[in-house]
Amino acid sequence: MLRFTCLSLLILCSALGAQERDPITVGVMETPPFVTKDDAGEFSGISIELWKAIAEDLQAEYAFKEYPYDVQGLLDAVSAEEVDAAIAAFSITAEREAKLDFSHSYFQTGLGVAVQRAGSGDVMVTLTAFFEKFGIPILALLALLLVVGWLMWLVERHRNSEQFSERPAQGLADGLWWSAVTMTTVGYGDKAPQTFAGRIIGLTWMFASLFLISFFTALLASSFTAVQLTPRIQSVEELGGARVGVVEGARGERALNARGLRSFAYGDLAEACEALRSGTLDAVVHDSAILQYAIQENRWTELVVLPETLETEEYGIALPTASPLMEDINQSLLRATRSAEWSQILIDYLGDGAN
Repeated sequence: MLRFTCLSLLILCSALGAQERDPITVGVMETPPFVTKDDAGEFSGISIELWKAIAEDLQAEYAFKEYPYDVQGLLDAVSAEEVDAAIAAFSITAEREAKLDFSHSYFQTGLGVAVQRAGSGDVMVTLTAFFEKFGIPILALLALLLVVGWLMWLVERHRNSEQFSERPAQGLADGLWWSAVTMTTVGYGDKAPQTFAGRIIGLTWMFASLFLISFFTALLASSFTAVQLTPRIQSVEELGGARVGVVEGARGERALNARGLRSFAYGDLAEACEALRSGTLDAVVHDSAILQYAIQENRWTELVVLPETLETEEYGIALPTASPLMEDINQSLLRATRSAEWSQILIDYLGDGAN
């Protein structure tokens, strides 16, 4: 009887000990839209919503512990077992796996490139971009005007030397002037062909000018619109000769270094984007989802993220090596990320384009 009583007490004490287990300490740092903190000190965001779902599934108590460090600082805290887990926007990499463990991936993204739209306030940049697109058609038009003016000078120089000088340089200038005012229908009347051949050329040029004016007007309008909507940098390949900003210690910096590309490091994303907005930088390389969110939240309408990414990356929950929580967290994570609620969370934070 005594043995049975002792055994019962031992089981009861074990059960009570399990119930009184310390809450899971979760390290966090602000990384919008994955982790954000409001004025009341409450945390929210994609990673926070995921953790709440996991904790509810595990029926586990938890407490957030904020680390106002950089990413590496919080990961070091995980490695030193100062916290039981950490959530933010941690990329799963081989280098990090050597020091700690990660849960299954719960979000896939890529390194995005934010650039300033052409025409967003820099007049010289706008004009440069415009002439890059429209320069060849303009040169082609000038060449055509010169050819038509030259033909007119050839047939008019002897019988109409008062209007089309027999001297080549002056004569070509007279012919170019006539072809230009005829095409634009200005028609000053100071020069007019008198020979039969000259009038045939003039008549042909007048009809051709109707088409040319319509064509160049449409081309001018479309080119100007394209310049306003087209980023100054349009592809990742153009980063080689550009001034590219990154967040110090973040994956963007390492990715550019691996490609042998020079970059300028900033303390945080907002500082780098402000440099991009002012024209100090040509591009900013950072996590695509975070860049999109920052541009949207701050209403930086002059900035845009290119559709092309440098490389893909996956996010996971950071855990100390051989953490006893790993298996339970992974199972709950898989259940949470396959639910309709998770899809809605991504849409709420990232919009309809969320993966």
